[in-house]
Formats: sequence, structure tokens, C-alpha cells
Amino acid sequence: MLGELQNLSYNSIVWECFVLDRVYNEDWLSKLKEKADIVSIISSYIPLNRKGNIFWGNCPFHHEKTPSFAVNPAGQFYHCFGCGESGDVIKFVQKYESVEFMEACHILAEKVGFEIPEKTQNGDFKEKKNEKEQIYQVLKDTAYFYHNNLKKSDAKPALDYLASRGFDNKIITAFGLGCSIDYNGLPQYLKLKNYTDDIIIKSGVCMRNERGELYDCLGGRLIIPIINSQSKVIAFGGRILTTAKVNNKYKNTNNTSVFIKNRNLFAINNLHKLKQREKVDSVIMVEGYMDVISLYKSGIYNVVASMGTSLTDGQASLVKRYCDKVYVAYDGDTAGQMATLRSLDIFASKGLEVKVIQLDKGLDPDEIIKEKGKKYFLDLVVGAKPLIDYKLLQIESKYDLTTPDSRAKFATEAIAMLREIKEVEVREVYLNEVCKKSQIQKYRLQQQMDSDTQPETVSIVKEDLKYEKNIGYLKACRIVLLAMLNNKPYAPFVDISRYLTDSTHQDIFTYIKEQNNNNKLNVIGDLFTIIPENEELKEVLSASIKDNEEWENAEYKESLETLKKYYIQEQIAVTRSKILSTIDIGEKRELLSSLKELQNELKDFNGVR
Repeated sequence: MLGELQNLSYNSIVWECFVLDRVYNEDWLSKLKEKADIVSIISSYIPLNRKGNIFWGNCPFHHEKTPSFAVNPAGQFYHCFGCGESGDVIKFVQKYESVEFMEACHILAEKVGFEIPEKTQNGDFKEKKNEKEQIYQVLKDTAYFYHNNLKKSDAKPALDYLASRGFDNKIITAFGLGCSIDYNGLPQYLKLKNYTDDIIIKSGVCMRNERGELYDCLGGRLIIPIINSQSKVIAFGGRILTTAKVNNKYKNTNNTSVFIKNRNLFAINNLHKLKQREKVDSVIMVEGYMDVISLYKSGIYNVVASMGTSLTDGQASLVKRYCDKVYVAYDGDTAGQMATLRSLDIFASKGLEVKVIQLDKGLDPDEIIKEKGKKYFLDLVVGAKPLIDYKLLQIESKYDLTTPDSRAKFATEAIAMLREIKEVEVREVYLNEVCKKSQIQKYRLQQQMDSDTQPETVSIVKEDLKYEKNIGYLKACRIVLLAMLNNKPYAPFVDISRYLTDSTHQDIFTYIKEQNNNNKLNVIGDLFTIIPENEELKEVLSASIKDNEEWENAEYKESLETLKKYYIQEQIAVTRSKILSTIDIGEKRELLSSLKELQNELKDFNGVR
């Protein structure tokens, strides 16, 4: 962490202002992508080797050993043949840095020296930018001050406490731990650094007393810096060092313009660095600072803390940037279990697979690591309960299932929980479990569930059914679109819009058509700005980047023929349906005539005319 502090020369325009004021537009974004060559940017993160017209490297997103990650400079996009990830230069920075789209634009602009517009509607953008830059500097200097306090004789209580927790100098340095010896030292130090009272207060580290004097908000406490994913100190946590009983052992500096507690996670900076070293399959969520530090000390690095607050949507979204699975390890006491229950649905709503680590009653992760060791904790991780199992177990724990009345109450509450499950198959499995535990016949439980369940409609995408039956059609769409996108000489612009039924294919063709109308070449990297990321887009692009594997003219023409044949077959089916449904003789004759023409066209079809 101290090394991170020394490298904080990130003297950038404050991104929060940039997001707030929406100062960028499509023209600025287009110019940014033109200036940010994808090969240069990606090679600043990972080594790339050129083979023909393509640059290859080990994928940073699934941490492979054999290169299957390809960067196409002509199309300004990347694609991994191992994990299927594709994107443009902004998407790469966004995914590698685990940031939102707009912040990725900002990081990219910093890298290539591209100016971010500063003109805003309220005209105070520069003022906000400068203020936040000063706040970050105050926080950086404050972190050094607290850490250096550990060298003073007055720091003995803090050092004794750290020793009692088993934290050596390596851990103290890794987390930048420090202490506040009194209430006056910090404000005096910061004033000597020529910071104004106003900016010191806005940084959250000091407040005014009744006499109007500045004092350290965390005076007399052990200090834990809170650092964001970009290695910036954004706040501090403090633990009381006296043995006196107090309501709050831990206290954080207040929310500021750079720190909102419920949108941040402690140790997210460590998780960020871990992801850049190796694949992060899961994250362990704990409650407090010491839980994180103890797990980290034992060699468990994929751990973050919600800093004692109830989990929020913002924190769950932050976890989602790094992985798709989260293990919740809140304290084993009653309050911890209630917090766990509240957190489960928040995580699940973000699309995360949720599992609950069941800790020994009365113990937190820190205590388990100290008393029973790393292996015992990892065994608890292996035995973690899936979300629904945990919820069902919590419901069961409320009732004595040896009595009929309690079994009935258990079943009623369990059924209410199962109704929230959208997947019919999953509901069926757990309904069987409730049946066994409640000893109530399954059909009665099903009746109870159905009586209060809103009718569900199972939507089936028409195109998906067509693709399952007509794989040749899907392949032909991809080949034709890819050839056009790659500006192949044998694939001039042809209007194939009527052949396309998939929305992604239609969006791709719309882009090709607009480029053709404006006499511009297609740039595949543009697609990632105008089309939402989806699996079909990845499929369309997956073959286009293969070096020395271009589609031959014959294959392209055959694919065009395939598209027209499927279109004619579809029109035949539609015409037949109309013939059967109409009772008008004249209309029926016209439809029969059209049907004959379509059948002859299909029979004699030898290419696109």
C-alpha cells in the first residue's frame, strides 16, 4: 500500500465530475478511439507478438498459458478464442481495470493525452476538479502521517494491539496501517503542508470543535486506510485502542465527494490487483476490516468487506465487476445471520451466484482463522450453502418439525419463499424437499403454490427456434456479415436486410449500410459502441480475426444463396398459411399464383439475382 501511495501521481480530471456533467459526446468518443490505437493500448497491459496482420498474446481475462488472445489493428478490436471475450479498446480498458464505461474512457484519455472537455452547463467543472485533486492529496498525506506515527514512542498502544492480532510489519505495510496519537497532531501537520481549513474539513479527516478549532476525527485510534480500485486513498477507518466499553469500536471518516461508504468496499484495491495477476472465480464478502486482514494474512486474497454496513446495490455491483460468484461470510451471531439474509437477494439481483459460509456461532472469520486455521475456514467455504438451501435452512430452524402445527407453518413460509424462484425446474426440486420435511403431500403443496402464484408466460424467441432448426441459415448470416464487415473485395455491399430476423444481425447490417451510404470503410471496433454486448455478436466476430483464414469467394456466394433460399422457404410457408385462412376466391387465386412462382424460384434457384 505504501508503494501505491508513492505512485499516486494520477493527476487526472476528477471522473465523478465528468460523469455527473455528461461532458462527452459521440464525436469526442469517436476521436478518442481514433487516437487510442488498440495494439498500443493493449500492449501496455500485456505482451503481444505479431503474426501476419494479427497480434497475439495470453488472454488477461482467463489467464491462459497458450496465446489465443488476438488483436486486429485493421478492425480495432480484440477477440479471445479461448474464453470468447471480444471488444474494442474502451471495452478492454473497462474489463481489465474493472471500471464502468465512462471511467474507462477517462483512463484511456489519460493514457493517450487526449483532452477531456471541461465546459459544463453550470460552469464549475474546473473548480470541482481542482477541489477533488486537493482532497486526494490531503488523504494521501494523511495516510503517511498516520503510518509514520507508528515509529513514535506514543504509538505503543497501537503497536501492542497489532502484535496481539498477529500482524507483523509486512501486513502493516501491505495495508498501510497507522495510528492517531492525539486529536491535534493531524490538523497541525496538514496546515504545515499549506492546506486550507476548508479543504481539510472537506476531505473528512478533521472537524471543528465548539471553539472553532480543527481536531482529528479519528483521534486516539488505530487507523486503517480505505483505498479504491485505482489505488487512491479515499477515506479511513479507526478502531478504538482503549479497553473502556464503547458503543462503536470502529468509526469511519464521513462521506465526502470522493467517498460514499455504501458504494465502496474495503480491500477492493487488493482484489483489483489479484484479478490482474490471475483469474478471480469468486469473492468472499465479510463484514469488517480485521476479517479481511486476517484472511489476507493467512493467504486468502479474494476477500473484501462491506465495512460493517448492510450490503447495498452499489457494493453488489462492484463485486459483479470482478466475478460471478460470491461467498457471504458474515458473523455467526444473530445480527450477522440477519445481515446475511438481507444481502443474499441483493447479490442475486445482480446476477451473482450466491453461497453462504456458515460460521461457528458467535465467531467471525478473524476468530476462526486465529483459533482453527486457514484449512478449517477453506473447508467451510467448500461446504457453503447455495442461496435457496440457506434460506430454506433458516426457515426450518424456526420450527419444531416434530409437531403437525409447526410443520404446517414451516410449509407455508417455505412455499412463500419458493414462489420467488422463476425457474420451474428449480422450484420442483425444492418443493420435493419441503414435502419431505413437512410430511405434507406434494399435490397439496403444489395447490398452495399455484393458488397464489401469478400465471407465468414462457416466452420463446422465434429466431432461436429457427436457429435450432436451421443451423445452416445462422452460419450463412454470420459468414455474409463477417465478409462485408471485413471489407472483402469479393463482398461488395448487398442489401440483405429482408433476410435477417435476429436483432443483432439487423444492427450489424444497419451499421454496414450507413458506412456504405457515407462511402466509408467498416471498422469492426465501432460495433462495440453502437451494439449492446451479447453472445451472438461474439459469434459473428469469432472467425473474422483468424489470420490467413479468409472466406473464399465461392463460400461467400454460397452463403448468399442460402439466405435467399431460406427467405423463399419462409415466404412459401407464409403464403400457404394465408391460402388456408382466406375465404375470398379472388385473393386465394392470387396467393396460389404467388405460391407457384415462389416454388418455381426455389426449384430453379442457382444464385442471388
